[in-house]
Amino acid sequence: MYGGAAMDGFVSLSAKRAEIKGSYDVIVCGAGIAGIAAALSAKRAGAKRVLLLEREYAPGGLATLGLVTIYLPLCDGRGHQVSFGIAQELLRLSVSKGAEQPIPACWVAPAGPDQRRGERYRCRFNAGLFTCLAERLLVDSGVEILYGATVFDALREGKRLKALLCLQAEGLAAYEANGFVDASGDAALFACAGEETALYPLGNRQAAWYYSCENGKNAFHTIGSAPQPGERVEGGVCGLTSREKTGLMLEARRLILQDFLSRGGLTEEHAISTLPQIPQLRMTRRIVGKNCMRLEDAFVSQSDSVGMFSNWRVSGPVYELPLGALRGEAENLFAAGRVLSADDKMWDIARAIPCCAVSGEAAGLAAALDGDVPKVQAALRARDIPLHWDEIGIGEEDSVTPPKA
Repeated sequence: MYGGAAMDGFVSLSAKRAEIKGSYDVIVCGAGIAGIAAALSAKRAGAKRVLLLEREYAPGGLATLGLVTIYLPLCDGRGHQVSFGIAQELLRLSVSKGAEQPIPACWVAPAGPDQRRGERYRCRFNAGLFTCLAERLLVDSGVEILYGATVFDALREGKRLKALLCLQAEGLAAYEANGFVDASGDAALFACAGEETALYPLGNRQAAWYYSCENGKNAFHTIGSAPQPGERVEGGVCGLTSREKTGLMLEARRLILQDFLSRGGLTEEHAISTLPQIPQLRMTRRIVGKNCMRLEDAFVSQSDSVGMFSNWRVSGPVYELPLGALRGEAENLFAAGRVLSADDKMWDIARAIPCCAVSGEAAGLAAALDGDVPKVQAALRARDIPLHWDEIGIGEEDSVTPPKA
C-alpha cells in the first residue's frame, strides 16, 4: 500500500499534513437548529469571523433534512412564554412565507396567560422553505458556511482547543479559532477533543417521516415516533456508527415505499414529494458536563442560567438552562442542542427544537465571550431574554413539581 503498511488487522498510513485554511473568532460544528442559532448569536455578539461547518449540504439538520418539521412549543402550556430570542426568531422565520400549521392566533396578537392557557406556542413548517430561509439569514448575517466538511480531529493545548481538522472534498483541512461550539448532534468535537461523553443507552426507535401529494394537497406521514423518556426501545440502536445509520435509512425507505404504495400507485394526484435525507435519530451521544440536567430540575433556579425551555410533552414544567450543562473541561468549547449534559430522561426533553435554539444562542455567546458567565448573561438580558422562571409571570399555582416519566 502506497505511503503506509497493513498489519494485525489495521492499516497504518503515513502522516498527512493538513493545511490551515483559516483562523476565526468562533467556529460552529453542525448547522442544525442549534448550530444556526450559535452562529447567528456569535456574529451578533461582535465576533467578526464566524465559520459554520456542516457535513451535509443544507442547514437545519433534523428539522429540515430529517423532516421533523414540528417546531415544538416556546411556552409552558399554561399561557407563559418560556423561550425567547433566536428561538422565537427562528419559529417565526419558519412560517414567515406560509405554514403547514400556523402559529396559534393568541400567540400572534397581544394576549394574556388566561387567553393562551392550553394553546401552545408552536407550529409546523415546510422543510424546504425553512432550509432556504435559514440559509439566507445566515449568509445575510455574515456567517461563513462550509458544507461537505466532516470534523474528525482536534488540536488541544492544555484546557483550550486551538484548531479542528476536517475532511472535505479537497482533502484534509485545519481551522483555528478562539472559541468553538459543538452543535454536531453527536458530540463529535467534544469526543475529538478528548472530553468525556456518554452514549444514549436506551436505543432509538425506527422512524420514517415523509411527505406526499394526496389529491393535490401536501400530506405529512409519520411512521414511528420518539420513545418516551426513560423507555428502552427493543431492538433500538444508538445510531452513532455508519452501519447503524445506513441500516436506519434503508429500513426507512422500505417503510415509506410500503406505506406509499398501500395508499395507491403513482399518479398525478398521488406522489411522494419529500423524503428524509438523514436518519431521524433523536439521541446518540452527549457530553458529560459540569452540570447534568434532570427531569426533576423544573423550577430550580440556576445561578448560571442562560435561558429557559419547557417540557414539550406535558404542560407546566419550566427548566432553566445552566451554562455548566454546555461545557466540559475545555475552556473555549461549548455544547449546543441535543449534545448538552442531561440524564437519559431529560435528554428527550432537551433535544427539542426550542432548547436547541436556546442552547445554541447561549453557546454562541459563550464562545464569543470566552465563557464569562456574567458577560454572557448580560448580553442575553440586553437581548430582552429573561433568565429565570420567576421573571415570566409564573405564580406559585403554576410552579409545580414535574410529573414522573
